[in-house]
Amino acid sequence: MVGKKRTAEAAAASAGPPQEESFPRGGGDGLSALEHRRTRLEAEAAADRDFLSESQRLKGKRQKASGVLQEAGDEQLAFKQSNTGQRQKYVELLKFKALTPGSRIWGCIASIFRRSLVVSLPHGLRGQVTMEEASDYLGELAERTGAEQAEAEAPHLSQLFHVGQMVRCTVTEVGRGNERIGLQAAQQMQGVDDLPGKGKKHVGLSLRVRRLHSGLTTASLEEGMGLTACVSSIEDHGYILNLGIKGTTAFLPKDDAGAVKPGGFSLQVGTIIECVLTTAKDRRLLHVTADPMIVASATTKEWNGMTIGSLLPGALVNVRVQTVLSDGLAVSFLTFFNGTIDVFHLAQVVPKKDWAAAYSPNQRMRARILFVDPLEKRVCLSLLPHLLAFSLPANFPQPSTLLEDVTIARVDPGLGVLLEAITAVPPTAGYAHISQLADERVEKADKKYRPGQKVKARVLGSRPMDGLATFTLQPSVVGAQFATAAEAAPGAIVSGTILSVEDFGLLVSLTQSIRALVPNVHVSDTAAGGKVKARYRIGQKVTGRILDNDLAAKRITMTLKKSLISSKLPALTTLQDAMPGVRSHGVVTGVQDYGLFISFFGGVSGLAHSSQLGLTPEQSPLQAFKVGEVVKARVIAADPASRRLSLSLVPAKQAAPAASADETQMNGAAPPLKASSTRDTKGAAENGAVVDPLGGLQPGDVVQGQVVQQQAQVAGAAPTWLLRVQAGDGMPLAHAVLSRHHLSDHPAGAAALEPCLAAGSAIGPLLVLERLEAQGLLAVTRKASLVAAASRLPSSVDSLQEHMLLPGYVANVVDDACFVSFLGRLTGRAGLPHLSDTFVSDPRQHFSIGQSVLAQILQVDQEKKRFNISLRPSLCGTSDGGFAKALFEDQELAASLKSAQEGQQGGSTSTLIPIGSLVQGAVADVKPYGLVCDLDPDPDLVGFVAGHQQGSFKGATAGTAISARVLDVNPMDGIVDLSLSARFLAKQACSPKGIPKEATKVRAVVELVKEEYLVVSLPEHGEAIGFAALKDYNFQQQDLRQRYPVGMSIPAASIAQLPSASAGSRLLLNIPLATQAAGRVPGGGRGEKRKREEEIGTLVICEVTAVKPTHLDVSTSAGNIGSINITEMQDPESASPSAIPFASITKGSQLEAVVVGCRAGQDFTSLMEAKGRPKNPQKAAKMMKKLRFGSRGTERLTSVRLQLSARPSVIQQATAGQPLTRKPVDWADVSVGQSLTGYVIKVEGDLIWVTFSEHVRGRMHALDSSNDLKQLMDFEKRLPVGSCVVCTVAQVDVGAHQMELVMETGRDGRTSSEEALHATKGQLVTGFIISVAGSGVLVALGTGISGRVPLTELHDAFVPNALEGLKAGQAVRGSVLQPADKSALSRRAGRHQLLLSLRPSKGAAVGRLKKPVVSTEPGAGPANYESLRAADLSANQQMHGYVKNVTAKGVFVALAANLDAHIKLSNLADGYVEKPAEAFPEGLHVAGRVLSVVGSRVEMTLKTTKATRFSSVEEVPEGALVKGIVKRVEPYGVFVTLEGSTLSGLAHVSQVSDTFVKNIKDLFSVGQEVKAKVLEVDAQKQRLSLGLAPHHIAEADASLLEDGEAGGDADSASGSDLDDDLAADLLKQAAGGPDVGAAGVRKAAADADDNGDGLLDGGMAAVETDDDDDEADAELMAELQREVLAEQVAGGISDEDSEADGETGGAAAAAFDQEAAAAATAAAAEVPAAAETVSKSKRKRQKAQQEAEVRAAELKRMEGASEPSSEEDYERLILATPNSSFVWVKFMAWLISLGEVQRARDTAERALNTIHFREEGEKFNVWVAWLNLENLYGEPAEEAVMGLFRRALAANPQKALYMALINILERSQKAELSLQVLRTACKKFAESVKVWLAHIRHLLVFDDSEASQTVLNRALAALPRRKHIKLLTHTALAEFKLGSPERGRNIYEGVLRSYPKRLDIWSQYLDQEITRGGDRDRTRMLFERAVHLSLPPKKMKFIFQRFLDFEKQHGNATSTAAVKSRALEYAEQNLAG
Repeated sequence: MVGKKRTAEAAAASAGPPQEESFPRGGGDGLSALEHRRTRLEAEAAADRDFLSESQRLKGKRQKASGVLQEAGDEQLAFKQSNTGQRQKYVELLKFKALTPGSRIWGCIASIFRRSLVVSLPHGLRGQVTMEEASDYLGELAERTGAEQAEAEAPHLSQLFHVGQMVRCTVTEVGRGNERIGLQAAQQMQGVDDLPGKGKKHVGLSLRVRRLHSGLTTASLEEGMGLTACVSSIEDHGYILNLGIKGTTAFLPKDDAGAVKPGGFSLQVGTIIECVLTTAKDRRLLHVTADPMIVASATTKEWNGMTIGSLLPGALVNVRVQTVLSDGLAVSFLTFFNGTIDVFHLAQVVPKKDWAAAYSPNQRMRARILFVDPLEKRVCLSLLPHLLAFSLPANFPQPSTLLEDVTIARVDPGLGVLLEAITAVPPTAGYAHISQLADERVEKADKKYRPGQKVKARVLGSRPMDGLATFTLQPSVVGAQFATAAEAAPGAIVSGTILSVEDFGLLVSLTQSIRALVPNVHVSDTAAGGKVKARYRIGQKVTGRILDNDLAAKRITMTLKKSLISSKLPALTTLQDAMPGVRSHGVVTGVQDYGLFISFFGGVSGLAHSSQLGLTPEQSPLQAFKVGEVVKARVIAADPASRRLSLSLVPAKQAAPAASADETQMNGAAPPLKASSTRDTKGAAENGAVVDPLGGLQPGDVVQGQVVQQQAQVAGAAPTWLLRVQAGDGMPLAHAVLSRHHLSDHPAGAAALEPCLAAGSAIGPLLVLERLEAQGLLAVTRKASLVAAASRLPSSVDSLQEHMLLPGYVANVVDDACFVSFLGRLTGRAGLPHLSDTFVSDPRQHFSIGQSVLAQILQVDQEKKRFNISLRPSLCGTSDGGFAKALFEDQELAASLKSAQEGQQGGSTSTLIPIGSLVQGAVADVKPYGLVCDLDPDPDLVGFVAGHQQGSFKGATAGTAISARVLDVNPMDGIVDLSLSARFLAKQACSPKGIPKEATKVRAVVELVKEEYLVVSLPEHGEAIGFAALKDYNFQQQDLRQRYPVGMSIPAASIAQLPSASAGSRLLLNIPLATQAAGRVPGGGRGEKRKREEEIGTLVICEVTAVKPTHLDVSTSAGNIGSINITEMQDPESASPSAIPFASITKGSQLEAVVVGCRAGQDFTSLMEAKGRPKNPQKAAKMMKKLRFGSRGTERLTSVRLQLSARPSVIQQATAGQPLTRKPVDWADVSVGQSLTGYVIKVEGDLIWVTFSEHVRGRMHALDSSNDLKQLMDFEKRLPVGSCVVCTVAQVDVGAHQMELVMETGRDGRTSSEEALHATKGQLVTGFIISVAGSGVLVALGTGISGRVPLTELHDAFVPNALEGLKAGQAVRGSVLQPADKSALSRRAGRHQLLLSLRPSKGAAVGRLKKPVVSTEPGAGPANYESLRAADLSANQQMHGYVKNVTAKGVFVALAANLDAHIKLSNLADGYVEKPAEAFPEGLHVAGRVLSVVGSRVEMTLKTTKATRFSSVEEVPEGALVKGIVKRVEPYGVFVTLEGSTLSGLAHVSQVSDTFVKNIKDLFSVGQEVKAKVLEVDAQKQRLSLGLAPHHIAEADASLLEDGEAGGDADSASGSDLDDDLAADLLKQAAGGPDVGAAGVRKAAADADDNGDGLLDGGMAAVETDDDDDEADAELMAELQREVLAEQVAGGISDEDSEADGETGGAAAAAFDQEAAAAATAAAAEVPAAAETVSKSKRKRQKAQQEAEVRAAELKRMEGASEPSSEEDYERLILATPNSSFVWVKFMAWLISLGEVQRARDTAERALNTIHFREEGEKFNVWVAWLNLENLYGEPAEEAVMGLFRRALAANPQKALYMALINILERSQKAELSLQVLRTACKKFAESVKVWLAHIRHLLVFDDSEASQTVLNRALAALPRRKHIKLLTHTALAEFKLGSPERGRNIYEGVLRSYPKRLDIWSQYLDQEITRGGDRDRTRMLFERAVHLSLPPKKMKFIFQRFLDFEKQHGNATSTAAVKSRALEYAEQNLAG
């Protein structure tokens, strides 16, 4: 119970009244906000002192303390816990004081005005929305044009919004209006709540999406997200929407916009709608849908970067209960957020006493967000069912409704009481605030009321968001004549007290909160303005009459004129009451020469022309009348449409017998006619009898009529006809008036009759509605529904009884109600809740004046002579076909009248050509839409055959004779609809003999769709033709034609009426409409309540609401929701394979189904088992009986869904009343080998998921669906989702609910995986190609098993490219070369691999593979190489093969299935190959010569000629002049390959020119032919030094060795090593350091490439290497150490190994080496250098030791020390150095080269167990290598590498491991996985700059700049401020290199604004502009800014030097001189002293 355990202070503080209601008395305490706060703080302090003192006194006495604490009560404990930060104890309600600007709240529109909206919020709060804040369009319009101009241009807000629309709001302002109401006329007329002196709460709201979505960005938009949008423009095919998010807009197709606004109105610019993202690929233009069902089901998911400011009110979220509190729930959702659900928003509006038992901690459910306060971090949610459905609750009782028997459900002491009115219509729950409990002040509600108590209440309003009505229990209000201003009806007599006497009139209080104004003119009949104060005083009681009630302006006016108060004449309150002849008292409000202006009640006023004032010609209206005078006026004519009213003051007896022509034209009134004949009048006079001019006819009499004339029509008014009527032969005649509204029940029938009525036309029967005594006329109606019920129609309130069902007609429609009239002026009121079964905001969209309706009497108030009615179709529906019959009868009558007028003879068209008959004719014309035919029976008739009815005549031409079946006849237009379909042309078709009796259920098929009805056929009844109306009495405004397409089957039809001549011999049927359930006939009287319960086995009619792959969502005719599983559409034994049950079913289709069970939602468990049998029969039966569909009773189970079956056998059993024998498939019944019929529900990759019942499903590999390759290639098309399949169970695990299926019958029930696993050599197996690469073709043979096809096993003969035409996804049939190794099962379960062949000669085949072109090159085919071994080859032997891959070490060629060869890069061609990878793609056929065979290693060459020059270095003489080709250009020299040889030499940069070389690359380029002089030959080191300078060429002997030749083949790799060694010597000489070897050269070369300008580390000047510079040496040695470490960790196979590697897997090992090397380099970078933490002397010793190690390693490499070549060699090395990761990783690489991937894994595991636990770095290297292995060879790779990574985290530095994994994934192009790892790393290491930078670089590499900006912002928020500069500068560098230089500039500029004197940042910025900016002018401007800095001279010198170097290189002499001048000027100014 809310507030039961709260303190008195907390309860009082929370007892603010709801904003929606006004409580002028009671409930207040008179304290100000400051006094409240002071009192609360004092109470909290006192409680703290008491609690602490009590705790200290009881310290050490645990048991006694426990008892005292229990005695202290829950209040004190909870209070203390809240103050000490302990867990939450209570839920704080959402109140006015909790609202703060910026918070977001969900609400619904309650009222719409011209310039503002009123929004109803949760907990009874209300807010106002100004026009500028109503939408972004209106706000921008106001900003652009100004408020006044915007108000003039903007549409009325009612065109953009509708009452009841759910809106998401942003709070803009909160406050109280303390201004007193001034005594001004306009302010005094505020109808409610504005009492003087009272400050009114004000909540300002905004609906602008820009405010609402301020917490969202384009990066946060995901598919399925629910958003609010504003229509910004209307296009041809849809709407452009503004989402309020910068950089993006949305598009809404028009097809999805139909259901956005009720009533079918189109959207306008500025409309606010709810939508869901459907496509978010292009963030600039999103695609959305506004389908209400999709919007209601859109669930908010967590996304990266989500904050509380991103949460939207109204969002649907999955929540988890944290704590069940005493007054609600504490929940968590979306991982990071917490919220509360108060007791008002639990799953039930009226919770039970034990509601807490329904919730438990960790319980999961769905909830809607109500309120979000980002500042206070507060979120409120709701579980109310109507809010979960994104809709308003069912309708509430009308305001002011008095409820006699209301039960108090809950008492909240300081807040109010919750009440439940079960007997109300509709049943509802409500809340009465504490200020509404009594007339006097109530301190505590629990002292006055108790739960279960019965009270009398009055409805004040509603709180739609809470699902509650607003009640009052105040006796003064409950007993008042009206409780709200809306009840003050014009003309009502009221009493009140004078509040004040003002100059403008009197202010009268009618109730405590309602006041009225008495204008001076209405103070009395004769009072003048000056005498008002003397006659009335404040506090005086007065009685008056309501003049007008303007609810929009909140203004009520009343009169105190006694002549008006005591008038016996009816009051004119609406123009509809102003019937001609009606008399009433009015007040003269204006006098003119031409007449008087007279006002009545309700704003009705009219003009009495001067000729109608009864004045003599000499009198003037100005003389005879004065303003304020009361006169008696008579209505002459009224036009409600134009609001014109013509009046007369002349009594009817004295009026002229005929009006003048001018008066007739102006007033539109017909001259009065005598009601009876002269003969009858004379006879009666002679007998002395009183003559009745109306023939004695009374309301309710049925008469016959004849048209006399059509009366003159007033503009905008409905036409009327003057009739002569007679009750029967010999009865008196009378005249009557018939309005167009009363011509027919059906609007189309009235439209057909109207042009056919002429003088003398006989129409009848007619019903007398009213006697118009003043006019001498009768008001009659021709509505068939009223005529048929004439004897039952009431004429007074006394004859009414509740629950009566009566026909009537709509007399008037207002904003909140519809008035229905019967006989006389008996009129009932239907409020908004009773107009429809759905929510109604505007009654005019559902009903129109004059419409025929069926009404049920709800309540009768005999005392006040008024009654309420209901027009709900569910209560007033009809099934007798009367509405359709009225249409057809009227059409027949109209045709008859038309024929009579034209003088035609013979019967009607329907008689001449009966419906269903055969008619002869010929085709007259062929149109695109059908055939136009001439008919033999009547040449004036036109036959038409629609396209779908042409049958075999689709190719018919003009003149073709036809014999067609008549489907429909339009007697007015003479058009006959025909059918040429074969089923209608059968002899017995359309025979009336097979028509069943009335009320029989039949199946109908739609043949034609007309505007008002359907033409259907009955297939089971001889194709009989029937007609079904698309509308009904209370359901006329909706257009349902699209719901019933041609060909649709309607199983829910029933026979309404058999054919009758009056309806054109049409068979009438009844079909259930969209919101109409089967009802009762109009003549049923009171009737019984419609059955609202459905039990198991009940046959129901369903409408499909959604078509899903596995089921149909349906709603039954009784309003319940359910589903039909796809397995319940057909009987398994009769199901057709490949059939799709849902193919012909669309949304809106009608189905017949049987209830077979029910399934509960979140609050209940399933009541039915999979077999359809109840788990608990008694509980299931009880639950089913409690299902109340469409009810608001407390027993309704909102989460229950029906389970239905549409199987023909089940429907047949239900129809026959037999027990259901349906038995769905259950897991317990499934066995291996069993054949089952199921349906495909999902195709995922190669797996097909099949369902057999709701709970039983299995999977089937695509290979198990067929053995035919063509069928396998198209298995997705062959087995689409929803298709029926017959499968055999191959494997089943009942406990785990898993099942493997097969469709192929040739395997004895075995799956493809089992078939492949047990395949023998030569056996054929089927599979799908997974990948195509140089290593071969990988084929999937089933789940967990694959096959590999070597390149040489793809074709029988050599082809140009072995891989051409092969691609992933192709189906293949291969021959097994090597079966699976079953022994591997224990080591690697499920990962088996076979060796296959796809050669056609072995029976293999490839699906859809074009026959390749066989190579014409000579050589044996691959067939001869199948068993080829290395021992079979010899030197110089010619061999053919296919390229496997190309690496830096050469090309690997496949010669046979298990034999590869290696080709060095130098042996690829006779000339230079610049790009080997492009010249030798994978799969290319090559032919070459064997150079050598060493063991299993084969070396080949593709050269066609032998070298004729030098074969070794020793043969090259010094001083010789040689020719060559430039091989490589480096900053330190040029590498030249000697012509005709493989030898290379180096020309140092000092030997390439006679002058200084600024940039060597400007002189030489790769491939350039040069002449060189041999300067030095070092035979020991195998090096050549060359000279390219001109003086060297001149000095050399040009003829020396010019034509010489040398033979032999040389290793190109040696040349590469020679290059590196020469470079190493040069680097050693330049640095003065030791020989750093090739690795150091490569590092130095890379550094030179990256820093070609001589600057290091972001632009700082480079420091030259010196022996004494310890720091530089330490840095260099650290780089060398990392290089050596990388080579040790994963250096891969050496050149010698690669060259000699001829075994399968050599290339793969090389790839592994590259990956491992890169990862190890990155990992080594993570290890901090030791020199950073030790002393200078120790660094020197370490440097010397490192130099020695590096030199030893290089010497060992140069000496060609042998590498281990066998497993024994590696084992010996491991024994010698067990802690060396280098040895372990080399061993792993060697195993991979042999194809032993699993053994490599085992080796890694062994290494980790062997290496000493203190050697963390060595273990780390092994882990990284293992991660590389899994990334390359894992199956699947992502799962394998992540599984290993999670294991490695526990044993390694996590940050370093994360970075290593990120590098591995990025190199292998696994972008998505690397991004996930980066996100995790950023969360885990939020204070690491390196991690954030890695994330940013990743996003820039993959071109996601927007996301990188988001990550940068997150990083700045997470990192300490001291790290911001590093983050920003490195991000700027990354932007320049990888992203946008402009963004990089922006970052640099921002940093420099904060740190303008950071020279390092300036240097970096300048470097990037120089090297990557590309804009010299921009760079020059940047230098100009830099030289004006105030920096120390040393730093300024550096800047000037940089500026000078820049101008020398890119500028001219002038700019260079300018820089020098500026530098001198700076020196003079700053260095003078």
